[in-house]
Amino acid sequence: MKTLTLDISTHTGWALLEGQQVLESGTTHLATKEELDLQRREGKERTLDIRFARLFALIIRFIKENGVERIVFEDVLFSSTQMQGQLWASLRSVIWAISQEHPLQIFGIPVGTLKLFATGSGSAKKSEMAN
Repeated sequence: MKTLTLDISTHTGWALLEGQQVLESGTTHLATKEELDLQRREGKERTLDIRFARLFALIIRFIKENGVERIVFEDVLFSSTQMQGQLWASLRSVIWAISQEHPLQIFGIPVGTLKLFATGSGSAKKSEMAN
């Protein structure tokens, strides 16, 4: 079974797995600072955030090109700002919306659980997670 794992954010980390083998991984930049600034100036961040559309396209590409059957994502349960909370909610909604049209298994894993699994410590730093 092919699994797409996601750390959803403006700079979304991803890995494509088959079973437990990592086939490929990387980071996708859903928007540049300049694009986000332009979006804000034009008042479009409240109508269709560019990051929503690009995450949608990324996931659809993985489904079509790689036969992804499951998505596992880091499910952030807190936010330090309202804007951050709204972004995460929107990006999670991309996953849920896609699952309405594609038969996917969807799993949201709390941050501490994911860090504990990956590093042995639920409070691991980003640098430890990258290794």
